[in-house]
Amino acid sequence: MLGVAKLFVEAGHILDTGTSRFLGHLANQCADRWRMKDSGIWELPDEQHYTHSKMSCWLALDCAVVLAEASHIEPTWKARWKRERDRIRDWVEEHCWSEAHQSYCFYVGDGGKLDASLALVSRYGVKVNPKRMKLTYQAIARELGHNSAMVYRYSGVEQEESTFIACSFWLAEAWASMGDPAVAEEIMEEILKTLCHRGNVETFNEMFDTRTGAWVGNMPQGLSHLALICAAQAISEHHGSD
Repeated sequence: MLGVAKLFVEAGHILDTGTSRFLGHLANQCADRWRMKDSGIWELPDEQHYTHSKMSCWLALDCAVVLAEASHIEPTWKARWKRERDRIRDWVEEHCWSEAHQSYCFYVGDGGKLDASLALVSRYGVKVNPKRMKLTYQAIARELGHNSAMVYRYSGVEQEESTFIACSFWLAEAWASMGDPAVAEEIMEEILKTLCHRGNVETFNEMFDTRTGAWVGNMPQGLSHLALICAAQAISEHHGSD
């Protein structure tokens, strides 16, 4: 929500007083709770220190600082938000990076697992270590996609489900956002070639089984279509075209 608020004001809009106070409350909650384990973006029953959750807290507080510095939200706690933001950054770099696997991990102590949702972090530019993020995206493509454009959500899940369409588009968006639109375009073309017949974009499901060619999961899945739009927009922007 703090990221959306930042985009909202960057587009020239003004936050009302109630929303401003609510966002300040959210930032304080983030500063209070980032050290806690949670169920992660995938709402898993096993609570862990998920890397995506820590990075999300880090980037949320960074947005709060930007909003406070521009007087869009109450700046009373700005120093605290800065302090906790920097603490999260240092914690992530120390605990969530696997030197052995050359990637950010799924969660702390996971033994080298990967999470495709880390591709979403690219939406915040290069605030997160860009070299490490690119190495992570390479690892995701290699291990969660088996060197194809269609990727699974996280390590081990391929035993029980198919590739997750949104994650595949997220990875294309990530490469574009990190300044590699040519790589992103190659991934995008491969995804669409895999999913679409006769060149037309169809209604997408939640998942796609690359082994059988079967659509799996919810249909239609709004998240899959939203991920497609975001990836296309990122590629277009970084090519400098409409």
